[in-house]
Amino acid sequence: MIIDFLLGEKDPRCLLLALKTLNRKLEGLKEGGWEEEVLEAVMVYYPITFEPPPGDRRGVSNESLRRELNECLRKVGGVKVCLERCEEEGEDEKVKGLKDLRVVIGSSLPPYASDVRDCLLQCQESFFRDNVKSCVLDIITDVARKIETEDNEIWRKEFVEGSVRYLKGSVSENPESVNGRSAVEFLASVTKGGGKNAGIVLKGVAEDLLDMCVSDDEKRASAAATGLGLIFAGTKSDLIVSPNPISPYSDAAVLAFNKLTSSNQVAGVIAMMSLFCCPPESVVELNVVEEYSRSIFGKIVEGEAADDFLKASSICLGNILGLEIYSPVTTRMLPQLIERSLNGNCGHSLTAISKACGNSRGVTRVVLPEIFKKVCEGLGEAGEGGKDGSRALVELVKEGGKNVVENFGGGEGGEEGVELLSIVKSLCSILPDSDLEEKRVAAGLEAVPNLIEVFKIVVRPNAELPAIVNYFENIIKEDDALNRKRLNVSLPLFTASLTKLEGGGGDMNEGDWTELNDALVGLVKPLCKISRNLTYCLDVRTAASEGLMRIVKGSTTVQASFLKEVVKEIVETLKSFKDIETLGNDVRLLARIGAAAACKGGAEGEVADEVVRVLCGMCCDSEGNDLKVRVVGGEGLGEFIRSEGGGPFWRQRAASIALPEIMESIEAGLEGTEENSSDYQKCFGSIIAAGHFAQSLPVKVVSKGGVSSKSLNLVQCLMAGLVLAEKRKGMGEPWEAGAWEVVINSAMLSFQRLTSAGGEDMAVFEGYYETLLPTLLHFSLRNSYSVDGNVLALDCLKNIAANGTFAKIKKSLILINHRLGLVLGHPRREVRMKAVEVRNIFILLDRKN
Repeated sequence: MIIDFLLGEKDPRCLLLALKTLNRKLEGLKEGGWEEEVLEAVMVYYPITFEPPPGDRRGVSNESLRRELNECLRKVGGVKVCLERCEEEGEDEKVKGLKDLRVVIGSSLPPYASDVRDCLLQCQESFFRDNVKSCVLDIITDVARKIETEDNEIWRKEFVEGSVRYLKGSVSENPESVNGRSAVEFLASVTKGGGKNAGIVLKGVAEDLLDMCVSDDEKRASAAATGLGLIFAGTKSDLIVSPNPISPYSDAAVLAFNKLTSSNQVAGVIAMMSLFCCPPESVVELNVVEEYSRSIFGKIVEGEAADDFLKASSICLGNILGLEIYSPVTTRMLPQLIERSLNGNCGHSLTAISKACGNSRGVTRVVLPEIFKKVCEGLGEAGEGGKDGSRALVELVKEGGKNVVENFGGGEGGEEGVELLSIVKSLCSILPDSDLEEKRVAAGLEAVPNLIEVFKIVVRPNAELPAIVNYFENIIKEDDALNRKRLNVSLPLFTASLTKLEGGGGDMNEGDWTELNDALVGLVKPLCKISRNLTYCLDVRTAASEGLMRIVKGSTTVQASFLKEVVKEIVETLKSFKDIETLGNDVRLLARIGAAAACKGGAEGEVADEVVRVLCGMCCDSEGNDLKVRVVGGEGLGEFIRSEGGGPFWRQRAASIALPEIMESIEAGLEGTEENSSDYQKCFGSIIAAGHFAQSLPVKVVSKGGVSSKSLNLVQCLMAGLVLAEKRKGMGEPWEAGAWEVVINSAMLSFQRLTSAGGEDMAVFEGYYETLLPTLLHFSLRNSYSVDGNVLALDCLKNIAANGTFAKIKKSLILINHRLGLVLGHPRREVRMKAVEVRNIFILLDRKN
């Protein structure tokens, strides 16, 4: 009855319902001759071509129909239907057919092994297409594992042995060719199925590949070693036979790969790694592994080979030392490797030790305390040890992964936060009036950048953070000379510790989480005070304001009323600032607090709105504010709008408040811009702010004219800023020239972002090509502009050529080719190269149209 209902069904909703019902009915049926009848009924719908119309809310999709149909085909043996689609010429159809085939083959093997094999072998010839290659290799691995699981000798003979016979020629005769490499990848996927499959593959091709590995032809030898290593690597998965199928070839492989390693061939190292790293048991003697490990370690120490060889050697060494089966070798070699890792220029040794830690918790428990001890001792002794140790520590944390991160705090059963707090204490162990004080501060400052990265990755609110906050609480709140010195070197670590605060408290109980939040909120005003104190260096003031931002964003107990009080206090001091440096420092702090409040939203969003109004008033009040004040206000709005985090709409909310006033200010300033006029000063800060908004708002908002005044849009404002900046160069005070460069860079970055969007977003430039193109050409040639700025202007031209309206560009083609020809004489090579690229694009565009 259901089958009858399927016949001729064209309504996708009814078809989906019928297929779902049929799948439920087929679930419990035993084989009994009904399969062919069902297959004939459903195969007429394969492949699914239905696409729902835009805005369709019926819930029927191509994917849902395809999923139900494939399930039906799987239950009735519909593999051959999919095989036909896999033979299509088009890549998309072939890929879809292969994905369907993988589903339809299912959990049990159908009776036609040779058909599946021949289809995959044919697709193997399309391996230059990555999508096809990925699908084929996935199916091969699935099938090979099913063969091994079911111990299906028919499939093993047809699929595995048949594939080896077919591909043996490509592998043995020319392994470096495209066909040879794809054949090796095919066979390596077969070996992933298990030991018996691997044994058949190795018996077919291993000896030929080993013979080529010792060939005098280095290219062929490397290709053969790479292929054999790939096949060896495939045997790591689920070996269920003993002895290991690699064992008969291991001695010859060691000799061959050693020869390649001796001549610094990367392929030899990678192949040897595949040979050694085949758990659950080694296929070579322990002394052979140790001898090889020491030889590549020696090459790493000497550092005279090519960088790619040394990198491969370090990865190989790390993988070997991270395996339990080689623990005696690890025990003997690890002290030397640790010592080497802590000596200055030791990048490859660090890679090896990080790789070993990533593979083994046991190795991590040995390595981490040693490196940690070196960091703390180095910071205390004011020597190079702190810097070298911190470099090793950050590499270990970044590359060692979960094993390393989870071992902070003493590892299993250790006390939370002890290690990281030890680093902070070592950094803060400044002795007043001591000869060591200056050296210790210098050494600490050299180590801090690496330690910041460590703290960002490792510190978690439910683990190390409470102890760190408790320690810094005393230093921050007790304002004396010694604590100020401590903060100068350590406060950035406190800020880094707050990185994961927004993610919540993890498994902390509610009381501990509230206590932590309350402690952090208590630090807001002291941090605010530090960030405004110019006796601290810029790094410390920045760290204080960033820490404050993270507390506002992440703390659940910060109240809007409290933030309003903090903001009000800063705003009051802005009205009576002493000098421009103090003003700029306070404005940056105000912008960061406002941005954090905006990201948080809710009641705190009102605090952000007030901050935007204050900053907007500073940059747009042409009557009451000095020119420098307006510039500072514009930069403050930039600091606010560029902040990361929060939801998708807080920037639009800020723009709706600020941009109308900004554009009116620009419009008023552009009414008189003669060289002897000072009217341009009215819009100086506003143009800077407009550039920051154009860089930060969603492209759609800018391109759709969502931000404009009565007679100006944002693009016009930026273009006017460029023209005005060029007109004013060389005039005014020296600091003014730097501020105009900010205007130029801001506008160029905005144009690069907008022109790269393409499509309908380019409509924002309609009507302005005749002004924009000459302006960009001018800045691409201008020698007084930075090299990055020249390249930026050329990038904008390149984007316009790719995405702009040719009819508009055509009018300026003669000028474009002439000016770009002049840029070819630019003194900097990178500018000349970019100019050649852009000019060629415009020439091709002209010929094509």
